[in-house]
Amino acid sequence: LNNVARELEHEMSDLIEHGEFFADGADRSSPSSRFSHNQIIDTAKKLGYFANMQYHRSWARLVIRNSSQTELLISFHGIGHQFQGILACSATWLQRWESANGEQESSPATPAADELFQINYREPFAEVRARFSDWLEDAIVRALALWQETSI
Repeated sequence: LNNVARELEHEMSDLIEHGEFFADGADRSSPSSRFSHNQIIDTAKKLGYFANMQYHRSWARLVIRNSSQTELLISFHGIGHQFQGILACSATWLQRWESANGEQESSPATPAADELFQINYREPFAEVRARFSDWLEDAIVRALALWQETSI
């Protein structure tokens, strides 16, 4: 998971010219593993599956701060009500900002990929990594495009 966060940060460092950014993440044992739970569920619903976070949950997040806070959240979790050895990975784009009365608000969760990424426990790691790299790059490109649209 930390490798995914570092890869996100590295990929973005060449692409972002304005604002500050950082990457972080959490695994199941971390108290912050439930961070953005609602956004992960919303993204799963929009992509048409049940995000099962009972047996596995972790996430990596890229945050861009300028006038608001834009996030690309990469979440790893099970698929369906019964865990069957397949993990899902979703990409969620959202923005957070402080309202005029000082309350934290956020945009609706928006999938940053047209489909979830699936990891089968039987697939060799090298193959998963190659597929994941392509999927992640597409999600980053889409998230940056959404960020640019809202930053104008």
